[in-house]
Amino acid sequence: MEEKTVSDFGEFVEKVKEIIKGWRCDETDRQEIWFRGVSKRKSKLLPGIYREDSMERDFDEEDLFERFKIHARAYMTSPLSDDDLDWYYMAQHYNLKTRLLDWTESALAALYFAIEKSIFVKSKKEIEEELKKSPATPIYDENSPTVWLMDAGTLNDSSTGEDRPFSPGSIIKEYYFTPSMVKIGNPKEVNWTDGNDPSTNEFPIAILPARSNPRITAQQGVFTVHGTNPKSIDELSVQEDSFKKLKLACIVLDRANLGRFFEDLQILGVSKLTLFPELQSVAGEILWQCAYSGNK
Repeated sequence: MEEKTVSDFGEFVEKVKEIIKGWRCDETDRQEIWFRGVSKRKSKLLPGIYREDSMERDFDEEDLFERFKIHARAYMTSPLSDDDLDWYYMAQHYNLKTRLLDWTESALAALYFAIEKSIFVKSKKEIEEELKKSPATPIYDENSPTVWLMDAGTLNDSSTGEDRPFSPGSIIKEYYFTPSMVKIGNPKEVNWTDGNDPSTNEFPIAILPARSNPRITAQQGVFTVHGTNPKSIDELSVQEDSFKKLKLACIVLDRANLGRFFEDLQILGVSKLTLFPELQSVAGEILWQCAYSGNK
């Protein structure tokens, strides 16, 4: 697994290009590069249901999911199909604990998600004052925002022997999106394609969801979905022999100068409103832009 550090936006773009070029075997190599921005380097590539706090609470995923469907219908502004897959995406969208992990096909979106928590605890005036000063001494540590890169096809190759992201067809839906069938330590045999040796629903896979709502579309959202194994993708990459083919890397951002990354994203038109196209974002963006602490 590769790890790089960057101190500004230009370096970030160059490192992304460098990693992707290094992964390309030849001109015919079809890459599906996905990105995930996290607020801290120490955060694992692990979905909500398998994180430590959730495991301590011993959630039953099937119970959570069915209760969500029962209560959510009364609040739907438009009808949703009875397809469990659509409901599973919806549950993730509203922060229910699931086996889905959010990724994006946009490096810029991932960069924004990595730094947003650090930026919006400050006022606009504080950010502007920082930008007037010379860059601070760089800091790269476990608390630094980080952008992960992954070749999604190589994840599925590691898990199932199929080097491509999956569209959510019948086999995937049956073996990965039915909570009653996905229990920790209880894999089910799956015949992915005729003639292949059967695999299991133990390891995570990369899926291409339907762009069924404005937020997924704006964020160029994609997902990995975990199976019965509760290890994170980064842990699997170093602990499982079959995951040696996984192409995974991370870019650690200089957390002493995050305002400079944010400034460049703003110039390029990447903001809360463009990534969360909804009224709550309109209000939040206006309030932050117009608040000048101490100014009258």
